[in-house]
Amino acid sequence: REIAARYFEAADALRRRWPVVSRFLRDIADGYLHDAEHEDKRGARDKETYIWAASNEDRLAEWVDGLQAEGRYTFTAEEAAGAIDRPASEAKQTCSSLVTRSRIVSPEDGFYVIVPLEYRAAGCPPPSWFIDDWLAWSNTAYAVALLTSAALHGAAHQQPQAFQVIVPEPRDEVVLGRVRVQFVVDDSVGSLPADDAKTETGTMRLLSPAATAVSLVRHLGAVGGADVVANVF
Repeated sequence: REIAARYFEAADALRRRWPVVSRFLRDIADGYLHDAEHEDKRGARDKETYIWAASNEDRLAEWVDGLQAEGRYTFTAEEAAGAIDRPASEAKQTCSSLVTRSRIVSPEDGFYVIVPLEYRAAGCPPPSWFIDDWLAWSNTAYAVALLTSAALHGAAHQQPQAFQVIVPEPRDEVVLGRVRVQFVVDDSVGSLPADDAKTETGTMRLLSPAATAVSLVRHLGAVGGADVVANVF
């Protein structure tokens, strides 16, 4: 607008002596005014968008804090949408902001895990906190198995590097901070003996000791070979 004002001033000064030049300068000034008005409108829209996004993020963060206070550590995009009264697509965008802040993680699109303060450095709470909710949400039969179940039964000599789960169909390994969840295909998972083992946040399906031994022998490649299995037994 300051530039436009200078052109208008020059146009007025030249109006009588050089009217053509004056009109040319006024056209330039009008162009600058048009640009200024356009920038004002865009700035207002950007500000409104920023305020909307910040408001949604604050509301979602407050809701997540409430879930954690109740001892719940998982939620879905649909639940988040209901919490902030926005469509699921917008809720996912807002969840992405909390992921960036390391407040939550997402092992699968549309499913989220709350990260309490004591696990911020690790990037994720233990899989036992959320594996049952996650795979129930994705309608996947599963059992915690192999070296992970062996360790939980006290048979392994060291903590496994990945949290191993058998499932009926292939799933990609998931890495969340320092946490690795490895899926191994076993179409007999639904028939193997397993118990609902208690966890910090509920329960998870854990193979029995005998079924664990069977799974180790059946999936030697997933555990590092026969020597590793021999050390477990």
